[in-house]
Amino acid sequence: SPDVVIISFVSNIYNVYSFEEIKSTLNTIYTEAINAGKRAFVTTTQPRTSFSQVNREKLRDIKDSIIKWYGIYSINFFDPIVDPVDLSIKAEYRFSGDQIHINDAGHEVLYQQVLSKDIFSSTLNASIKNFNGRRKSSTEVLISWLASDETPGTVYTLEKKSGNGGFKSVASINANNTAGEQEYSLSDTKATGTNIQYRLKISWGSNTRYSNIIYIQSRNVNEKFVIRGNPAISQLNLLIESDDKTNATIFIHDLNGRVVIQQPVSLMPGSNLVTVPVSNLPRGQYITTGNIGDKLYRAVFQKQ
Repeated sequence: SPDVVIISFVSNIYNVYSFEEIKSTLNTIYTEAINAGKRAFVTTTQPRTSFSQVNREKLRDIKDSIIKWYGIYSINFFDPIVDPVDLSIKAEYRFSGDQIHINDAGHEVLYQQVLSKDIFSSTLNASIKNFNGRRKSSTEVLISWLASDETPGTVYTLEKKSGNGGFKSVASINANNTAGEQEYSLSDTKATGTNIQYRLKISWGSNTRYSNIIYIQSRNVNEKFVIRGNPAISQLNLLIESDDKTNATIFIHDLNGRVVIQQPVSLMPGSNLVTVPVSNLPRGQYITTGNIGDKLYRAVFQKQ
């Protein structure tokens, strides 16, 4: 459960891959980290003496592109150790065993580059936690979150995705920009459909980052399999309607689909209140499923 992810892929096969392939790959990893609510940084290429002059120039151009793509979330591993004459590794930073790696002095330079970025600093803006949502009606969802370490001028924009479309803006609110932890909420009054996704866009100046993604189901889905109390703290409470006396199994999955809890239950005809201990689960969003009779039911909940 990291606070910060550093994505560092500095030279291997960059002489083969196209700029489009490189950007797509880095963006895939970067977006996964951002959607998980983490701060993410991407290091640039490093110079490589073993490359031809053409491919050394390509490493330089990829470096420029990464800085352009990721802005303040890029870390420059190229310029401090490059020989500006032929774009090879500077002689004082070359590892003597090959023409690829850098020596301890070179590693110290890159270490200082990471330190200077101050990746844990609050200047990166707005630490977000408890980002969650709940249905108020069949058409309205209330989204709430807590924020601290805000930069003046910060704007929070709630974005929604439903069906096969992309994320679209729902509503925005200006940050309070006061010390301490601040509580915010925004409503979506057109929250129809199933499996709606929400995320928070945090903007300040020309910079933007995103929160993790949460999922909200229709109120009319899984009427026989309903979560009571969401977010869950120490236990998940499920109200399950059963037509018959039967045995079932309740599964809890993380967002990667892995089963993290499995609990058999005995159901009686009518309403059954089932509790599943979840105190050992890390905070985050989970999916619970259960086979009741011949149907599979599914619901999403937040562990706090």
